[in-house]
Amino acid sequence: MNYGRIIFLLSILLRGWGNKAYLSSGVNLRLINLSQRMYLRVSFLTLLFICIAISGQSPYPAFSQRFPVAKKYNCPVEYYIKDAESNNEAYLEVASFMKEQGEYNESIRYLKEYLRRENNKKAKLLLGEVYYLNGNSINALSVLKRLSIKGCEYEIYLYLGLIYEDLNNTSLAVKYYEKSMGYRKTSISLYRLGKIFYKEGNYQKAERFFENLVSYDGSNRLAYYYLGDSYFRQGIFPEAYKYLLKASHFYPKSALIGRELSTAKRQLGKEYFLSKGKELLEERKKVKLAAYRPLSGDIPKV
Repeated sequence: MNYGRIIFLLSILLRGWGNKAYLSSGVNLRLINLSQRMYLRVSFLTLLFICIAISGQSPYPAFSQRFPVAKKYNCPVEYYIKDAESNNEAYLEVASFMKEQGEYNESIRYLKEYLRRENNKKAKLLLGEVYYLNGNSINALSVLKRLSIKGCEYEIYLYLGLIYEDLNNTSLAVKYYEKSMGYRKTSISLYRLGKIFYKEGNYQKAERFFENLVSYDGSNRLAYYYLGDSYFRQGIFPEAYKYLLKASHFYPKSALIGRELSTAKRQLGKEYFLSKGKELLEERKKVKLAAYRPLSGDIPKV
């Protein structure tokens, strides 16, 4: 009995079961938390190495000639997709893994191999994204500019906005960021639109997008600075002080924020802060605290 082959088949079933579990939950496989996916990969690789040790040979003798082992990783990642000869989807999985590791050239290589076999629009979208992340906006544009996928419009338009901004075509960048926002509001679209108008000196428009961003996603720290600075450059010092003060909490050692904050404070004057202090005191007086309810019984024994 060939125990190596049996273990190998079990390892394939383990990987397939894990993928089906994720897909049935409605989660996009390439966006799943890396640690969760790595658990399945490590399990697969462990069983695969046992298979090789017992049988004395790899179940994929020819594959390694075409796709050399990635030496950066302490395990031959390529063995994970040796069944790609019969299951092309495996190329997508390794391409996604390489993208998450920042190995964009490797990811592109596997995506091209997959697309040579399958005409898959979502794989083309992923290829366009990886081209952009790898700094090749021209190739990314050639992939994405005519791509249409129902349900992925916001993502395509977002990347087209990023690509055109990288190519210094801000008018088209704004057009596609706004088209992306028409399908789904995202922090990155709001931030990039704010930055484009900020760089152009249109601080009123920049203020609108940064204001929207801090309301939508308060975790974007730089947005507080750019919002405060947009108000500062318009001479709207109360709002400038408010947001620059928040930015100073995130960047306490920033000399630039410190200077603008001091200037805004001087422009507002002492009377402004005295009146604000009084308003705050009055607001606190209006707050009614609920009375404590007495507890029955003795002190609990813990």
